[in-house]
Amino acid sequence: MKRTFLLLAALLSFSACSSKELTCAADQHVCSNACASLQSDVRNCGACGNVCGAAQGCSAGACVDCATSPGVCTAEVAVACGNLNQVRLLRSDLTLADPPLPTDDRPISFARIGSDLFVANSTTSSVSHIGLSPPSSTAGAQAIAIPTTFPDIEHLQAHGGLLWASNAGANTLVTIDPTLGTVRQEITLPPGPFGANPQGLDFVGSKGYLALAGINAVAVLDASNALAVTVAPNTIDLSGLAAAGAQALPSRVLAAGTRVYVSLNHLDASFNAVANGRLAVIDATSDQVVGSPVDLGSACLNPSGMALSGTTLWVACGFHLFNSSDVTGAALVPVDVSGSAPVVGTPIPLGAHAAGAVAVCDGKGYAGANESGTAIAFDPVARTVIGTSLACPTDPGKASAVFDIACVR
Repeated sequence: MKRTFLLLAALLSFSACSSKELTCAADQHVCSNACASLQSDVRNCGACGNVCGAAQGCSAGACVDCATSPGVCTAEVAVACGNLNQVRLLRSDLTLADPPLPTDDRPISFARIGSDLFVANSTTSSVSHIGLSPPSSTAGAQAIAIPTTFPDIEHLQAHGGLLWASNAGANTLVTIDPTLGTVRQEITLPPGPFGANPQGLDFVGSKGYLALAGINAVAVLDASNALAVTVAPNTIDLSGLAAAGAQALPSRVLAAGTRVYVSLNHLDASFNAVANGRLAVIDATSDQVVGSPVDLGSACLNPSGMALSGTTLWVACGFHLFNSSDVTGAALVPVDVSGSAPVVGTPIPLGAHAAGAVAVCDGKGYAGANESGTAIAFDPVARTVIGTSLACPTDPGKASAVFDIACVR
């Protein structure tokens, strides 16, 4: 039985890689010419076409009964409420599916390994485990501690069974064994006037691509030996991709096939939005920038989070002027990445909601606003907003914010 499943998974993986029409995320497969997560899709649970029953959900590639695992059946997305020190599980209509889950201080970024969801807590330098069936979380002494003299975790990524945490405060990248709950390696990053400021990270095979906002570059990692990850001596310089008066400020990284997409905050030296958001494209076979930067249009300022749905790359945009309610350039921008050059589509305007994170879960889109704690549901096909909700309510003395959003089904 196990060998049959592994063979089927391998064949499905080959199908996903060989499809010319679709480029799916690393944890998805092509089913009926659409991307599907075999771990959580009730229509393709464990295998393409395996539909769960009416009173079942899909968890870790197996159909489970809603009566015993209600969170799996009802929760669609998780939001990291940085102001409340909570993770909240929401249904597709953005209502709260379960009681809020406590975390350590300032949960900022999600990463998923199989049916396990993890969240990095920025200012306490720890990683909490978010259980989904039943809903649970670890905090305090139960969380995974990342030793550091200056905590400022900015991003968490999963790859090769490990968690990878960008610590901007210590100018390091930390690898974590989530099973043992221990740090494996702390990797020192290239220096900069104020540090390299590591941000988003993604992988193509055994190579990692890490955004270094502090030096307007992307570092290339050799992760072929998980016990001794190394950083290439030469970074990929993105400073020339910025308009006059602006800095590139690479933020998030998303790999699709052999292309690596990097969102550029594209702000000036005072971190004000002075030009349209841009997207850099890197060829992973040569580690060279491909063509000119992609102009995301005047509707998009300060682009950050990205999500891939089929051949459409969704970019979350929005500039929030510090210590004010002023929001400009807020939109979700679709970019067609099926051809040799990305093509920017018509953006979905978000008004006063500055989106910093975006996810597409089984064909439904969600975004999180980093200035108001609002979650946004959108239709990736019709390309319209279909609902909003204050997912992270205001906490006196703290700004309300959704720092990340992740699929949980």
